Amino acid sequence: MNTIITEILEQLKVSMGGDINTFYKGEAVIVPKSNLPALMVYPVSTTLDNQNASTCEDRLTHTITIKIYSNIQKHLNEAGVDETIKHMEELVELMEGRQLDNTYKANSVLGSIRSNISGENYTYNDSLSFDYGVIQTGEYFVTRSEVTFTVSSLVSRPGL
Repeated sequence: MNTIITEILEQLKVSMGGDINTFYKGEAVIVPKSNLPALMVYPVSTTLDNQNASTCEDRLTHTITIKIYSNIQKHLNEAGVDETIKHMEELVELMEGRQLDNTYKANSVLGSIRSNISGENYTYNDSLSFDYGVIQTGEYFVTRSEVTFTVSSLVSRPGL
């Protein structure tokens, strides 16, 4: 799974480098404010299914999450009024933004993983799940967006 996560992270650095300050391979528990917005790619789980005894292959299904933390304080207006909804709209654009012609934006997470990452020895499964919210990390609050998806590969079992 590490190879898959590295490939995803490197592609996201290329496509989103202008919008993200810091990229993490793994889930960062506390992200310094100076590193925001930050993007993380990390493993959640792996499931192994015996594909077929005659082919000596196992099917591995890896669950992966891509998460973005962003500084919520930049969206307090001059009067100190919380304009979090604008911030959430920006996160939605970073995660799943689309062009006027209804194609994915190249600098969005969804646009990057759906069009640029080929998966040499694995395939992306069709189901992706997005989630958004506000959380506390350390002593401050951030807006959070994440997408979870699965990637599958066939692995030969040696000696069989």
